Amino acid sequence: MQLLPPSRKSPPPPSPVDGLPAELLTQIFLFGHRDDDAVKENGMVLKSGPDFEVLVSHVCHRWREVATRTPFLWTRLRFRLVSHLTRGQLYIERSRNQLLDILVDTATEDRHVPGITIFKDEFNPVFDVIAPQVHRWRSFVLKVRSTSCKAGARARLSTCGPAPNLETLELYHYQDWGNGQNLYLSTSKRPVCIFEAFLPKIRNISLIGVNLVWDECPFFSNLKSLEFALHIESVRPTYPQWERMLRASPELEKLGLHYSGPQVDSAWSCEPIVLERLEDLALTYLDSDYLCRLLRPLRMPRLRLLRLDAEEDQSSFIEFISDPATALLRSLQCIHISALECPAGMWRKLLLAIPQITGLEVNFGRVPEQFFQELFRVDYETEPEPEARGKDKDKDETTPPPAATPAPPTDTPALRPRVLLPNLKILKSTGLTGADIARFIAFRRSVGRPVRKFLVWRKDVDADTERIRAGDADLQYFRFEMDVFGHVDEDSDEEYADDDDGEDESTLEDE
Repeated sequence: MQLLPPSRKSPPPPSPVDGLPAELLTQIFLFGHRDDDAVKENGMVLKSGPDFEVLVSHVCHRWREVATRTPFLWTRLRFRLVSHLTRGQLYIERSRNQLLDILVDTATEDRHVPGITIFKDEFNPVFDVIAPQVHRWRSFVLKVRSTSCKAGARARLSTCGPAPNLETLELYHYQDWGNGQNLYLSTSKRPVCIFEAFLPKIRNISLIGVNLVWDECPFFSNLKSLEFALHIESVRPTYPQWERMLRASPELEKLGLHYSGPQVDSAWSCEPIVLERLEDLALTYLDSDYLCRLLRPLRMPRLRLLRLDAEEDQSSFIEFISDPATALLRSLQCIHISALECPAGMWRKLLLAIPQITGLEVNFGRVPEQFFQELFRVDYETEPEPEARGKDKDKDETTPPPAATPAPPTDTPALRPRVLLPNLKILKSTGLTGADIARFIAFRRSVGRPVRKFLVWRKDVDADTERIRAGDADLQYFRFEMDVFGHVDEDSDEEYADDDDGEDESTLEDE
């Protein structure tokens, strides 16, 4: 009997993607990289696991070859864990001469895990990696949570040299001071000069718990975005310094103040300050009368979004901005309330002043209970007479309309319902139950003013929200609760879990 040789399995046919030219793969990677950026900036999208550049470099050998030789994929450097130092050095090598976007996020002392998270002993090694590339920094975000790391930041940023390509600078100092004495001691030191005061391309600045020598910072000009937060009175800019910053940035689009702003006791001017392009204004933890004084000289004809977070009574401020004579809210399209304290009648006055808005975002857990109930109130107004309704329409007609049969006389004028926010299209909420939302959906439909979309915080999910979502209403969940500046407020454990892509340095090495 003749034995047949064992059959050999033929290799699987090549995948169609194997035949894609490198140029086309590079374009695909470019689109994916941009989309990944959008995901990370959008709190409504759940994003976890490896970054896009890591994913595509592990598909197959060919994709890895193309990916590791595509510099723009490796321009985002994040340092939250000790393992990120090796990864960061590798990214710098692969990115070649591309500009870099850098995040350094240190741990608090009580949450620091030696060998895992970044604290005072790991701080300088991080800067040893990134400081030689300061000429390539495009954006730099630094978050410190201790005085020791703050001291390291002062030392490194005052000696790293200029950053000629830096466009975005965000410096954060978060810390539980325990008492006012500790806070005073921390802020009593004179600030240092950073980047040799040379940031010619800077457009976006956020200083959170960090102050500078304001008169020695010529880079507060030509800004697109400016954010100040957590500044005690003595370290805030004077009003003349504040005024110079605003006048030097006529194209400012976003302005945020969180327990900060110009010093109260400095010399304030009443001269109008025109911010022609400002669209986004965020105000947090500021006194009501102070806010009136602050906004009185500002002219913001394009203001589209107002964000408020205030737990003390804001009646005088609401009264001020709701006055039609101020014209502050005339172009507003969306209002975001993280917290607000005022009588229900004043809340109603605010909503009556902005009938044009299409978006409302409220944390109903941090406002009086009556605020939600006010949204159900209906007033009735007299129906306009037919000739009054058609007056403007008919005045340009060359041919007069046919005579209408006069309506029979009546002593009771026709009434029509009037609801708050008649043009509302999107409601984004925190602190509402599914039953609350279902009731609001039914109400708006009953008065002929349905709301198109509902965005609900994921921790408010219940059986009723699931039923609404399965029905004919457009209801989506968002993961992160944002503060008024758009900063994500998520659990730290989740934050670090999302950032750990599960890759050790050996899997990231070039093959």
